[in-house]
Amino acid sequence: MAAVMDTGLASSPSMTCEPDWMGLKFNLFAFDFDGTCTQKDTTSLLYKASEKYRSSTQAEMKTIDERWIEIGTIYWQGHQETVSKSMALHTDPNSLPHFNEKGLRSFLQEVSKYDMAMIKKVEASEILKGELSSGHVGKKVTSPFDKETIFQDLVHKLSTNSSNGISVFVGDSIGDILAMLKADVGIVVGKSHTLRKVAKAFGIKLLPLQEIQKMARNECQEFATPKERGVLFEAPSWNEIGFTLFGTRYIPNKF
Repeated sequence: MAAVMDTGLASSPSMTCEPDWMGLKFNLFAFDFDGTCTQKDTTSLLYKASEKYRSSTQAEMKTIDERWIEIGTIYWQGHQETVSKSMALHTDPNSLPHFNEKGLRSFLQEVSKYDMAMIKKVEASEILKGELSSGHVGKKVTSPFDKETIFQDLVHKLSTNSSNGISVFVGDSIGDILAMLKADVGIVVGKSHTLRKVAKAFGIKLLPLQEIQKMARNECQEFATPKERGVLFEAPSWNEIGFTLFGTRYIPNKF
């Protein structure tokens, strides 16, 4: 990747200047699932897969459906309010256009507290409870900080094995933002207005994913330079991500 410090890109021996784009040389490709790999939110599948729901009558199913919608509405409204209040509290206009990592982390701590409180409300509703399930939600990965830690651990394990290549993380929401920022190439997919609003507020630059290809072709360099912090890339589709990663070897998905 060429060293163009004003855009935050850095050169890398893993990226070469070839007439036909051959993709990136990466050793770790990680991604979020819900909303990233799926076209819509899939959390409703949790309660519909529960024993309680599947053994219910049509009338009981309708009641559970309505309760889930109610919980979802309460969550989303509260989430948006928490995001707005926390952004106002932790953003610093004087730090712009520079990346405000401290403010971002404080902001995400507040949002994570709200999300955890809502998980407890879901558990208390017993909507997921059945004869064979407690109704409690596993909490191994419940925050942006959890994803960041797990991603860092994966990167560290690969580095100790002397694997060559860069790390890539693809996500769609503010829950993925720390992991994306830790990656050599963090890619935003989807149309989340909240993520873009947060990125702007905390000085995170969003560049078109095609910039990677342009830099490698136009300004090939053999040496590596530090990448500016707080830079992510936007991809309009998974096909563009596939072409960026695999180059001409990639076969586009027609669906």
